[in-house]
Amino acid sequence: FPVTIIAAVQEKNVSMMKNLISAQKNTNITKIIGIGSQEELLDGEQPWSDDARIIPSSEYGKAKLEAFNILSSSLANFTWVRLFSVYGRGDKRDWIITKAIQYIKENRKTSFGLCSKPWSLTHVDDISGAFELIIKNDTCGVLNLSNLDAPLLMDHLHLLESLAGKKLFTFRENNTPERELSRSIGLVDTIGWKPSLNREERFFELLA
Repeated sequence: FPVTIIAAVQEKNVSMMKNLISAQKNTNITKIIGIGSQEELLDGEQPWSDDARIIPSSEYGKAKLEAFNILSSSLANFTWVRLFSVYGRGDKRDWIITKAIQYIKENRKTSFGLCSKPWSLTHVDDISGAFELIIKNDTCGVLNLSNLDAPLLMDHLHLLESLAGKKLFTFRENNTPERELSRSIGLVDTIGWKPSLNREERFFELLA
């Protein structure tokens, strides 16, 4: 889409945030949790910490920064949660994990990049458990919600192959910059959350 259209869409998102803040004052809602990606962070400082530098380049990232500033200046009790790679059964998005599942089901060989960086892939049920703890503990502030002990992206893809009993993927350097999706120690440790679901069992669900 043209940049002007993308900017207009994000302007609507910011406007809705302002309306939410205004409406909240006339309700008994005591807490707002903002949920989004890590798009507003400076890309070269991974693994990211909760207080990583916010230097957005995309229109989406700029809108997130504006929404964050609105929340932080308007509310004393809010939580800003950054999600990383969340997966689960029935995922219809077009991204590397769903593509790998499709290739396996079609018995089709394919080549990926090196996939040599840690990739925090967290099941949606584990994420739900984290939000229960955030609400229970009335956690405030910025929180990167991902798994510090993240395997390499290649390991995730090899596990999918192994569970399917197939050898379809090759890995070689390409022009796509590699991105590490993990976190450094931060606020998430204070709520006592760690992913607990068995990755093999959840990957079997994806392959079913």
